[in-house]
Amino acid sequence: MRLDLFIFTKIESTMCDRLNDYFCLIGILATLFIAGFGPRQDSPSPDAPEWSWYEGGVELYSPQFSPDGMSVVVVRKRHSYDGHEAESILDDEIKRHEARIDADPRYADPQVVILTPNGPIETVDWGWEPAFSPDGAKIAYSAQVLPISRYRVLASTLEGNEIRIYDRTANTSRTLAKPEAGYLTEPIFSPDGKQVAYSIGGAVNGAYGGNVGLGRVSIVSELNETLVPPTKTHGLFHLVNAKGFQSDRLLVIRCIPVKEGTFLSDEYRCDLLGADSLDTDIYSWGTRTLDDMNTFSFVPVAKDNLLVFDRGWRQVKQTSGTPSQTNLDYLSDPGAVSPNGLQTAHTSGSTVYIRDLVTGRLQRQFEVGGQIQELMWAPTSNRLAVIVTERLEPFSHDTLFVFSITQEK
Repeated sequence: MRLDLFIFTKIESTMCDRLNDYFCLIGILATLFIAGFGPRQDSPSPDAPEWSWYEGGVELYSPQFSPDGMSVVVVRKRHSYDGHEAESILDDEIKRHEARIDADPRYADPQVVILTPNGPIETVDWGWEPAFSPDGAKIAYSAQVLPISRYRVLASTLEGNEIRIYDRTANTSRTLAKPEAGYLTEPIFSPDGKQVAYSIGGAVNGAYGGNVGLGRVSIVSELNETLVPPTKTHGLFHLVNAKGFQSDRLLVIRCIPVKEGTFLSDEYRCDLLGADSLDTDIYSWGTRTLDDMNTFSFVPVAKDNLLVFDRGWRQVKQTSGTPSQTNLDYLSDPGAVSPNGLQTAHTSGSTVYIRDLVTGRLQRQFEVGGQIQELMWAPTSNRLAVIVTERLEPFSHDTLFVFSITQEK
């Protein structure tokens, strides 16, 4: 799970990290597309996963499990040269790469696909940030409206992206919401599956994008509401990123700049709010720096109970509008909390650590044999998806590992 959500969108921050690391050698590039692809059981991971998937020369982003935990929807994207990597590639190889894009403008575009062990790939559409509906029958995603294969992922190249929903039975997509300005991203379903909440994106850090607003759309009526409109203070956008449903209530973290800055302020006031009543704080982090903001998150664990990360996990019970807090402070970063609120997954190097959330007791650790990019729990809390880059220099491919996680008693 990416944690630097307030500076760039998840897409941009992940890709920028990787592009700074790529330094490809021409001798390897010829092998990228013959490396093979598909689900595999003979993974190099010492602690064997249930299943894994890779494709030569392909990056993977934003894994999300189906409700039953058996399938994973993910974004696959062919690797493109950028930055110092492009400077190290011979002109002939650059020309061959450009020729592929000339022939197919979507050649290296992001593509939403559904993966199932030992099953065929189910292709959804060009886009980012997919999410399963609660019944598993639909996928909401941010559609990449214009080809992006030649370009970096910036606010300008995401501009116009809309929220679409894919029906797996009919094999069709339709548009739910279009942006008035900027782009729409990171859709999530309400627990009853009748609504989709999404983030409104715009340029917040020079050319790079970030989430600056929040909307919600009905799947049936397609009634679209802007709940948190893009707003500026001191000439800078409010940052409106982490969101989630607690039962039928939509919650969001909003950070308001407290002083001027070039693109971003040095400090923001951050609060967890109900999206329908922004004047009521559920939890306040007060005024914090950008570094602190990168760790802010929350996890609903019951109808009137949630966990908030503030230099440690805190249990916030909403009774009479007055939160009571218990500090669970053995952690320095939030990691990825299981949906049932019992476990947390953290990473260090190529190792994943599973701990009891309340006591901090280490329950399991395993190596994945590469640089960990993202973590995601299944809704059932019994599986963990891990995206790993097995070789960065030169880039080979990303692998999706799915591990079975037992609940210790």
